[in-house]
Amino acid sequence: MVSLLAILLPAVFGVPSCRTEKKPDLRLSAYTWEIDVDDSNRLYEGSTVISNEGKGVLKIDYVNTGCSCTNAVLSKQELKYRDTTAVRFSYNPRGKRPGTHEEFIVIKANTDTMVHLIKLVINIK
Repeated sequence: MVSLLAILLPAVFGVPSCRTEKKPDLRLSAYTWEIDVDDSNRLYEGSTVISNEGKGVLKIDYVNTGCSCTNAVLSKQELKYRDTTAVRFSYNPRGKRPGTHEEFIVIKANTDTMVHLIKLVINIK
């Protein structure tokens, strides 16, 4: 009877796959940056490292910013397992009012997460 169940159960419910899909896993070295602006005529710059901690190839479709005052550039768009690249960004405070402002850098890649965000918190004096 046991051997009959061993034959019928996989036939009815299917056999689980032993193969696992190799997926990329995007990680950021920093998810939030705080920028203290004391000179509105100066360009403020920084960078965040992107790494692929998944076994699949990470393909970055784009890196966008939400404002023309922020610029972001990616040095490499395809990362193998444990490979890294940098997102270099700049913020131009010219014409911005004093206070706290938030800007976002949006990263779209072939991951389970729709988009990845880097948040810039800008404190203008």
